[in-house]
Amino acid sequence: MTPLARTLVHVAAVLVVALSAAAGTDEEIDFTAVLKRNQGVGWGSVRAAFDIHCSDMQTQRCLLGDDTRLFSYELRAGHTTGQVQDTISALVAAGVLVFGEANYTAHSVTGQTGSLWVSDVGIGATQYHNQYAGQLLGINAAHQRSQGQGITVAMLDSGVDPTHEAVGGPLSTFQWDLVDNDAAPLDEGDGIDNDGDGVIDDGVGHGTYVTSLVRLIAPKSRLMHIRILDDEGNCDAFMLAAGIDLAVAHGADIINISASTTFNSAAVAEAVANAKDAGIIVVAAIGNGAVAVPLQLEYPAALSTSFAICATGPLDTKASFSNWGTAVDFAAPGWSLTHAGGVYQADTSVLGAVPGEGYAHWNGTSLSAAIISGAAAVVRAQYPNLTLPANEVPDFVMGKISTTSTSIDALNPQYAGLLGAGRPNIAAATLLGPLAPRPGDVNADGLVDSTDLSIILAGWGACQNDACLGDVDGNTVVDALDLSVLFSTW
Repeated sequence: MTPLARTLVHVAAVLVVALSAAAGTDEEIDFTAVLKRNQGVGWGSVRAAFDIHCSDMQTQRCLLGDDTRLFSYELRAGHTTGQVQDTISALVAAGVLVFGEANYTAHSVTGQTGSLWVSDVGIGATQYHNQYAGQLLGINAAHQRSQGQGITVAMLDSGVDPTHEAVGGPLSTFQWDLVDNDAAPLDEGDGIDNDGDGVIDDGVGHGTYVTSLVRLIAPKSRLMHIRILDDEGNCDAFMLAAGIDLAVAHGADIINISASTTFNSAAVAEAVANAKDAGIIVVAAIGNGAVAVPLQLEYPAALSTSFAICATGPLDTKASFSNWGTAVDFAAPGWSLTHAGGVYQADTSVLGAVPGEGYAHWNGTSLSAAIISGAAAVVRAQYPNLTLPANEVPDFVMGKISTTSTSIDALNPQYAGLLGAGRPNIAAATLLGPLAPRPGDVNADGLVDSTDLSIILAGWGACQNDACLGDVDGNTVVDALDLSVLFSTW
């Protein structure tokens, strides 16, 4: 196929990946404050303290439980934001507030590469399923032992095209769009260049793409889509924390985050810490600034409570755009290399689904994070009845992946010790544990029997909550299809 046969879907000309320019820092959103009150403190008393400097202080959004709020405010004449910060500091010192901070912008990590996805009419389901990423991680052998069944992966991203063949499969009963505030987290644009960067809807496709990579690695995992990125690939720190909060509240086992902020937000840090305390594995992209961490930090990947992922290529070498450093936990495919003439080829690309019916090439640590989230789901599914304290579960599961990973330091001498445990071998990791429960083994006791049948019958009908055990096929309804799966594995 000639280069002319390949087209960019988003723009008319090929955009070259920015390999050397470091990503910019996120910016403070003026006249905003994120406040967490102490137990027993009323919001009225908090507002009263700000009345000295601020007028029209309005709640914009709340985290679950309403103890943490994002406020917008207007300064009174002659007052400054510095005085507002002094008031916050005084309230923290007095025990009225746990913390207070400004809200900051956040962004899609993949967008930092300076590239958009590149469509190719020669890519289809065959190339997608046989791409180098899956081959390097040994997914075919791993799938003989586990496919992520029964594990819920929350995708915090730009939403998803639910009609694409590569993203279909089991779903959580909870799906939410924090951008549009509805239950339809669709990966779609409005045809307007809202951020004025010269590209229309450059965030569209991201969520569908990374979702397809989780499906590639863990095809039977349940996906929970929580849209936090708008169609330009932007959000803010508070939205990021809110997405994590929702995923925790609605039963996620793994949270995949391909968005980040360079601001070390207390709200985000607390949300991730709460997730870990609940036994949830948080996987985050380390960033595409081509810089060493901590020269520039991307959160939540830089937090010790999350698992940070950098990007590599088909030869296990670090991607030119990927950040690196001691914060990295794993390296995974995220680099699509071009052949002579700058043309992408399927055999050296990370391939994913894009809205509509197509597949494409792309670059970014977002892709790598999605692959690791899928790997985590595959291994986590092997241990449905862990009796460990909840906060030890993430390290237990990821430890199985770490101890069986392939070190790539020798191939990357400049980054030795800075690429985490290296590239996972999921096939080897699954050999350390038992077979994941078969479809139909609803209570995960190793048997498909009358107990499982009774659970299905008791839950007959539309799922009413996130722990819908009888929904064997993941279509959010317990019905005859689930019975047929059960009887086929009896």
